[in-house]
Amino acid sequence: MKITVLTFGQIKDITGNTCLTYTDIDNSAVLLKILLNNYPALMNLNFSIAVNKKIISEKTALHDNDVIALLPAFSGG
Repeated sequence: MKITVLTFGQIKDITGNTCLTYTDIDNSAVLLKILLNNYPALMNLNFSIAVNKKIISEKTALHDNDVIALLPAFSGG
């Protein structure tokens, strides 16, 4: 199973990539744990996670070829 993680804004700056690929991750909680372990600076950011263009707020199952986006907090006026 392969998933793609897209990063934006400060998250892209922290990871150094706009696109990350992971295998054998079955849910969003495991993915988040791996990301925070690999990129500890993410702990200091507020960001949302979207799975296939839908923002999630709880543990979500991941499937082969899912696209996950890490979206930094947006501000506007």
